[in-house]
Amino acid sequence: MPVTLPVALAAALALAAAPPAPAAPVTLAPIVVPLNVVSGPDPACWGCHEQGLGPQLARKSVHAPVRGAPGCTGCHAPHAQQDGKRGKSGLVEPQPGLCLRCHGGAAFTAKHLHPIIESDGCTACHAPHGSDQPKLLTEAPAALCGTCHQDLEKAHGGLKVDGPRCLGCHTPHASAAPKLLKAVTHEPLPDCASCHAPTAAKPFKLAQPPPALCAGCHDGIAAELKQKSVHPPVKDGDCTACHAPHAAARKKLLLEDRPALCLGCHDGIADKLKARKVHAPAARGACADCHQPHASKEPKLLTAAEGRLCQGCHAESLRWTSARSAHEPVRSGACASCHDPHGAGPRLLVKQGAALCATCHEVQAEEVAKKDGGHPPVKEGDCQACHAPHGADWPKLLTERPETLCLRCHDGMAVRQGEAKLHNPFARGQCTACHGGHGGQKALLRAGDPCSRCHAAAEQRWARGASRHPPVAQARCAACHEPHGTTVPRLLRKAGGELCLSCHKALGERIAKATLVHAPVEAGECLACHDPHAGQGPRLLPREQGKACAACHDLAAGPLATLHAPAVARKLACSACHEPHATAGATLLRDASVALCDRCHDRGRASWKRLHANAGAGASACAECHRGHHLTGH
Repeated sequence: MPVTLPVALAAALALAAAPPAPAAPVTLAPIVVPLNVVSGPDPACWGCHEQGLGPQLARKSVHAPVRGAPGCTGCHAPHAQQDGKRGKSGLVEPQPGLCLRCHGGAAFTAKHLHPIIESDGCTACHAPHGSDQPKLLTEAPAALCGTCHQDLEKAHGGLKVDGPRCLGCHTPHASAAPKLLKAVTHEPLPDCASCHAPTAAKPFKLAQPPPALCAGCHDGIAAELKQKSVHPPVKDGDCTACHAPHAAARKKLLLEDRPALCLGCHDGIADKLKARKVHAPAARGACADCHQPHASKEPKLLTAAEGRLCQGCHAESLRWTSARSAHEPVRSGACASCHDPHGAGPRLLVKQGAALCATCHEVQAEEVAKKDGGHPPVKEGDCQACHAPHGADWPKLLTERPETLCLRCHDGMAVRQGEAKLHNPFARGQCTACHGGHGGQKALLRAGDPCSRCHAAAEQRWARGASRHPPVAQARCAACHEPHGTTVPRLLRKAGGELCLSCHKALGERIAKATLVHAPVEAGECLACHDPHAGQGPRLLPREQGKACAACHDLAAGPLATLHAPAVARKLACSACHEPHATAGATLLRDASVALCDRCHDRGRASWKRLHANAGAGASACAECHRGHHLTGH
């Protein structure tokens, strides 16, 4: 939709430009400016020249000064006063000097100049304000050239000339060569029969269809067509898609300079050249630095294998491939796995941050799912906090020695341990002995049982036990042991019984209410009886329970041997009668009633019945007659 300038503004500008003489108010029509025009002609000029300029503004091609700054005065001098009257306007400079103010360079100032430019000026071919032809031409190119150059066949050795294609050989303004020929001409050009076999019906007929025609001189084409990767125009025989068949202003008869020539087909690359970061060869249009124009044994017409090609400029990549740890795409030369060779974001990466790494390494989602348990750099997508992207002197592309890498973030851990006894891997800085950078279990522990890496022999021995401590069976070593360091022996989280009772709470409550507590229990020496990992007997005890008791109690001593003879004969464990931890009574016996005697003495035996029946004690309490050891406190 056209834009209408305010009438008041147009009138004010017109009045300001007029001579200060009393006159009736001037009313100007509003300037209607098409959308392809930036601001339009000067309002001061519009009042008189609307009828002539208006249609020009609607043309397909509008002269830049007419479309916007500098406006009409860029070419025209303001009207002069002559005898009190407004004089006729003129150009600020004669042609072609006026036009060369903007249109300079070798294309307009070469040795051989188009004669009409010097005789009639630029407007002999170009409209000064607007035109429906490209480049402001006054007519279509074929008709325009024909107004002066009429007997073309005679000028071309009697050969018919394709009028619309004059610019295929000639430059329109100036050239270093006679006849305004372009700088580079096809070698067979003087002998048209080298390529053409004209007939009356087909005056421009080719001697052979391409690419056979071109291969007659360019014998390398046949070999190129056998390469692994062939440029589609070459494969299709469409040589003129890139090369002019007669003459051109560029070397190798190219139709345009790179990258414009390449972007004619590869329009997707044009968008990449607008990216935040553009590859240097692509930015300067040096497509041939990386790509062969016709064919290559490498994919994508590359001039060399991808890795070697990149190394040609990025010499540091040679060090990466020989590093102790090299990223697989670097080692295999697949640089484009991570980098876009034309244009992309920072460092030409095809994706940014963890999104790129996640293309191959699906670890970030696992760390995010752990919430607070995930490794922060991985959760935040900062893979380079720990890993070098190309190559490193340490395993797994780590940026530095593992024992110092972890301390960059966890530098306070060793300080917090103070004088504590440190776990050997932690003391040596071997964090990766137990932890991984991502994946694994809680606290980034390696999958499975990381302790088994060092304590494999012990774990095999414990696995053969009749009873195993649940944390051992479940590979939860850290339930009892501090994995980094502690002042408690054996890296225990708490001392002795306090640690055990943190899980065995019911036993702790019973001990707190007991009248008598077994001495090792009272001293917190649970390990005096129990193995903390696995036992050959039940409840983490030795295979023969008596051996545990015998460590403190001399079971072979006279009184104990006599008192325990029935239990020994019946192969009863000490715990059959005794409570090993604590009791509410004055002794550690499980029961002080007849039920305790019945554990050893079978009332159903005939001899027991006969003896007690004769004494009239069949229904009496044992203690009425016997002074049992459970009553003596032993």
